[in-house]
Amino acid sequence: MQEFENETENSIPVFTEEVPSSPNPVETAPSEATAPPEKSGMELVYSFNGEDVRTGLKIYQRETIFRKNIIFTLILLAIFAVYGLDLVQSSGGTLSMFLAVMCVVVTAFLWYLPARHIKQVAEAADSSPMEFRMNIQEDGVQISEENGGFFLGFGKEITKIIETVEHFLICVGKERIFILPKRCIPDPEKDGAFSEDQVRDCFRTAMGPRYITKYLK
Repeated sequence: MQEFENETENSIPVFTEEVPSSPNPVETAPSEATAPPEKSGMELVYSFNGEDVRTGLKIYQRETIFRKNIIFTLILLAIFAVYGLDLVQSSGGTLSMFLAVMCVVVTAFLWYLPARHIKQVAEAADSSPMEFRMNIQEDGVQISEENGGFFLGFGKEITKIIETVEHFLICVGKERIFILPKRCIPDPEKDGAFSEDQVRDCFRTAMGPRYITKYLK
């Protein structure tokens, strides 16, 4: 589970950002997060693969940009219908044809660019497997990597947490996501460590109504 950029306000309103060019393109510490001394908590080592990325980003995009994309698509289709009808009635000229074509092109890009973003980040995750460390605390999570670490506070940097059948998706605003695969949580019967239920309870208590479980179905 590492950070993934979503295609929202930082670029075109509903288009995608390019995949970061760092060696691990899904790992960039958020600038607004601070890194206080690490406290005790539930500590685990985790990794992720391309399938984790595809699953997590599809759900994250559904939560953030899909509604906007649908609204823009309906608007563009309405504009296309006006100019398309104008062309069919043979009263439209070059401008009507240009605008009708542009509506189709923009609509295609609305849905193509997010899909391309998922594909590129998933391929990068498969080609550069790495392990990271997370410490889940009462007030947030401390994430450590080879270049240092950073802290994300519940209700501050972390705006919502989505639980799926196989993952916890830690959302940082509308632009970043951290994916924690449940398979990386230790088995308490074998390792004598904390359990998945303890992680869930911590997240649920900290986030309250911003803990989303509708994708468990």
